[in-house]
Amino acid sequence: MSIDVKVFPTISDIAIWGDIREKLYVIVSAKEKELLGEDISLLELSSRQKVENDKQLSLGQQYYLILKIPNTLSISVISKTEDLDEENLELDYLEDYGCNLTSEEVQILSERWRVARYFYSIASFGGRSKQESKLLIELATTIAYICSGYIVVTNNDLFDLGIGVYTPEEFQYTKPRF
Repeated sequence: MSIDVKVFPTISDIAIWGDIREKLYVIVSAKEKELLGEDISLLELSSRQKVENDKQLSLGQQYYLILKIPNTLSISVISKTEDLDEENLELDYLEDYGCNLTSEEVQILSERWRVARYFYSIASFGGRSKQESKLLIELATTIAYICSGYIVVTNNDLFDLGIGVYTPEEFQYTKPRF
């Protein structure tokens, strides 16, 4: 079973791989650093080409991580117009999944998200190792920090947080249930 969370940015620029890589090493614990290894890499799914540290991720592209441990983690950069084609998509999306937010917070966050033409999907596919669930949390948190974004949990019972929209600070300490 695939597990994923969405990260919506409040800045227009798509993240650079080296920034994600560097921040991930700051966020993970010493135990998880051992799981990552010293030389993590990101590869484009379609071409299997290694992404250089100074390269910005591309809209519409899916990536996967090469870590010290086997993993199924992926990052996708999804165009809002490809995935959601409504005029008020940010507001509609946040009204659906932001059940932990007030109406005013939903309105404010939808305006912030409107500046970006994309969002991220961070996924872990079936056959994952036990440690991968924590790495998914840390990867999503890392990307949210970099893009001044928010993490959207769209399924119950995957984390000790329910369906909702969370700051990186809130999501960073959630406990996985998968």
